[in-house]
Amino acid sequence: MRPVEHPRVLIVVAATSAAVFALLLVAVGIHSGPLPLDGTVRDWFDTLSSPDNRDLVRPVARLGAREVLIPLLVAGGCVLWVRRKTPGPLLLLVGSYLGMALVVGPAKTLLHRPEPRDVLGEIGRSFPSGHAAQAILVYGMLALLLLAGPLAPRARAAATVVPIVAAAAVGFAVLFREAHWLSDMVAGYAIGLVWMAGPVALARLRAPWLLGLTSHGAERGRATSDVVG
Repeated sequence: MRPVEHPRVLIVVAATSAAVFALLLVAVGIHSGPLPLDGTVRDWFDTLSSPDNRDLVRPVARLGAREVLIPLLVAGGCVLWVRRKTPGPLLLLVGSYLGMALVVGPAKTLLHRPEPRDVLGEIGRSFPSGHAAQAILVYGMLALLLLAGPLAPRARAAATVVPIVAAAAVGFAVLFREAHWLSDMVAGYAIGLVWMAGPVALARLRAPWLLGLTSHGAERGRATSDVVG
């Protein structure tokens, strides 16, 4: 088992991310305006962006939209269902997504944080960034589910790199468009990581069938991967 897939590593990632999200939630709840780094980062993006070039990165930002990610989640879960002959991966994906949504939605409603380009005093839904949360959750969990089975070295490398690049691109595009503060983005990534890493770690420890593998099958899959690699 590679370190990135180890349950202990995933639990540490989930716990650390939960702590980061909680700290930011409290900080944003107490502080009515942007946090210290928020203004600095927004000012820096101001020097790069304009009304014309903001639209150029709209397609990249859409990679974090639910209209793209929910179909991808369902399609990926169904493909894994067929390949591994169990609905476990689809159930894990859907359950994790719903868990994430049940945190992001109420947080937005509770804080009503305005976005950087909102009119002062306007009620917004900026914290946390749903695009960041969804991107890291869906791309990351699909990658972890793929990595749980046998993969050739190039496919394993792609499954590791592609979700990181995709989630980072979404974050950059949303900041470039000044649709969120930096703290919104970090909080989105954090809660997405909680619901990505936590359920996969628990599945590895207690319910391997949710990954599409039995305990015996998981060992066999890892052995096959090592042989292929």
